[in-house]
Amino acid sequence: MNTTEPCTPTLCTGEYAVTPAVKAWLEFSRLVDMGQRELSSALRSHNINAGQLHLLMAVRGNEGKTQQEIAGQLCHTKANVSQLLDKLERAGLVRRTPDGRSYRVALTEQGVHLVDQVIPELESIMVRQFSPLNAIDQSEFFRMLGTLFASTQSGAELLVTP
Repeated sequence: MNTTEPCTPTLCTGEYAVTPAVKAWLEFSRLVDMGQRELSSALRSHNINAGQLHLLMAVRGNEGKTQQEIAGQLCHTKANVSQLLDKLERAGLVRRTPDGRSYRVALTEQGVHLVDQVIPELESIMVRQFSPLNAIDQSEFFRMLGTLFASTQSGAELLVTP
């Protein structure tokens, strides 16, 4: 199957009858996968992956926050953030400074330079990917994603509440 073809009901659903929500999720998932492949390719040229970039951007916007605070902001476990930071620290992109029982995190000069170089490249890709939508449609899409995200978050909270 060629993954660049537009999804048709047969391609998405096979013989199953599915709801519009399932069809929308399948199409959105395919769109994200296609975009991620292009973004990942661009990031590979800088020797980082999407998770590392996301962490670098979070640190850039929150210089001096603790690992735990950054993990909470990114909805990642402390262990996951610690592993990512280990790799980024070895690459010379971040530094951790002990602060009692915590570590405060900041970008190195090399990390700042990398983020400043990568973001415009990725923004160019994203602008092109969203160019079929006008500014109003893009704003509406963002609003709808926020609604879905909030709904998913409250649903997740219900699952972990005793």
